[in-house]
Formats: sequence, structure tokens, C-alpha cells
Amino acid sequence: MGWFLSSSKPKKKKKRGKKSKPAWDPRRTLAGLKVLGAIAGIVAVAALWRAGEVALVGYAKEHRALPITPARVELVGAPAWIEGKLGDQMKQRVAERVQADPFDGRALTDAAMVMLMNPWVASVDQVRRTPAGVVVEATYRQPLAMVQARDGFHVIDTQGVRLSGPAYWQALEPSGLPMITNVSVAPPPELGMPWEGAEIEAGVELVKLLRDEPYAGQITAYDVGQRDPRTGKLCLVLQTDEGGVVWGRPPGDAWAVAEVSTSEKVDRLRRLAETYLGRIDAGGRVVWIHGQQVQTDDRPTRPKPPAIAPSSRDTDGTVQHAAGR
Repeated sequence: MGWFLSSSKPKKKKKRGKKSKPAWDPRRTLAGLKVLGAIAGIVAVAALWRAGEVALVGYAKEHRALPITPARVELVGAPAWIEGKLGDQMKQRVAERVQADPFDGRALTDAAMVMLMNPWVASVDQVRRTPAGVVVEATYRQPLAMVQARDGFHVIDTQGVRLSGPAYWQALEPSGLPMITNVSVAPPPELGMPWEGAEIEAGVELVKLLRDEPYAGQITAYDVGQRDPRTGKLCLVLQTDEGGVVWGRPPGDAWAVAEVSTSEKVDRLRRLAETYLGRIDAGGRVVWIHGQQVQTDDRPTRPKPPAIAPSSRDTDGTVQHAAGR
């Protein structure tokens, strides 16, 4: 039996290489997470929007059934003198403007504009709805004095803005406001407008200077209609029920170089009150306090205050004539 030898070597099996795994890409992963986060955010916003919509609709249904009446309007920070007829009028005007859809912000804007049209309101900070009604936050003008004009009495604020009037004296007498008299300039044509003229400005400044003094109550009028016969300049006079005090030039006036300072005039009034049992008119006389020396009229007490008629219309109505000099 013969063996057949083959010259060829047996073939070796080729080794198969290992399959390569794809590399991890963090960018793709991050992008995918962002997409998922965006989708989740959209879903959350939609859910919140729906919940808010339901709540707003419920609020609207609730408050549509409760119309805004003057009683449901609150004037936050309103001073005590606003209460009463004046405050009721403001609340009524606001209530008339806030009867529309509670989602309509224009109604609140209209209410704010109505408040600004009122001469007693200096500015409006905010008008907003609340579960109880409407809240108005505003700054109100402070009445300072009454001004006697040819057509009657007018109330002005600390800036000389006309707030009300004309009115009869009987209607304003209980107010306790100081009175500025002998004003030659006519009042502004509309409420809420400033009263022009140096006389009003001088009277306002003097009232603000003396209104907190203990003797202020005995000043029956701040006369701004007198003129110094030597210079023709404005000369203020404090009227009392039996006499008066010649103040001189308005506080801070540049023409008052020949007069003592404003602070010295105030000190003199205080000393007069201490000397004459609280009276600044030296017990019913006429007193000059603007010169270097305090002077008084020693004539007997007169029932009427001096210098009633402005000297610009009556040559005898000067300070010297009224003081008996």
C-alpha cells in the first residue's frame, strides 16, 4: 500500500479581527438632552398656562358679579380733609371708569387720568384692582390759605395753585386757613392752575414761614396789597383783630437790603408776644418790625385793622397812613 505525500503544506486559517465599536459622542448626547429638556419645558409652560387661564377666568367670573361702587374704592394715604364730600366725589369718578372687563388695563388708566384732572391731586402713583375693589395711590395737594379776590374767596396750596372757589366767606370761615388779602391779580381761569403774580408768591412764603408759630392764630389776614411809599415796592402787613404788624419786604427778597433779616423779624414777633401777653400787635397797636428799631403806634386801640385799601388804588392807603404817621 503506497502513501502519497503531498508537497503542499496545510493552509492556516486566517484569524478574524475583532469588530470595532462606535466611539461615544458627547455632543450628540448633550444635544439630545437639550431637546428633551426643551420638550419638558414646553409641556410645563403649557400646563402652567392652562392653570393660570383657569384661575383668571374664575377671578373674572367672581368679580364681574361685584360691580365697582364708590364704597369699594380706597384712596390710600389720603389726608383727613379729603374725607367727606370731596373724597366721595373722587371715589365716584374712579368707580365710573372701572366698570369694564377686569382684564382691560385701559379702565385703570382712565381712572388715573380722571384723578389727575382733579385739582386736589398732585400726582397718581398707581391705580390697581384688588379682591376688595380698586386701590388708588396718589399724592394730594395741601391747602395752605384762602385768597380774597374780587369774585370771592379761593383756596390755594403751598405752591399757589388754585384748588377751589370762588366761595362766600361763610363757607370757608370754619376751615381755619389763613387769609391772604388785597391781591390785585385776578385768579387763574381754571382750578389746578397756579395763581400768577409776586403778591401771591409773597403771601404764600410768609404764611408758610409763620403758620406754625404760637401767635399765628391772631393774624386775621396777610395783606399783600401795600406798597412802601419811598420805593414803591411791595410791603407786607400782618393784620390782627385790633391792630397790625408792618412786616416789610417779602421773605428772601433781594430789595430788602435796608431791612433786618427774616430771622430777626421772626424773633421780634416772638419777643412782642412775650412782652404783650401773647399779642404781636403790642396790645392792639400798629408795629413796624422791618427797620433797625421796632416802632409802635401809641394811639388808642382801633376796632378795624389798618391798611385795608391797597395804596396802588388809593393814595391814602399807604403803610404810613394806615399806621397813623
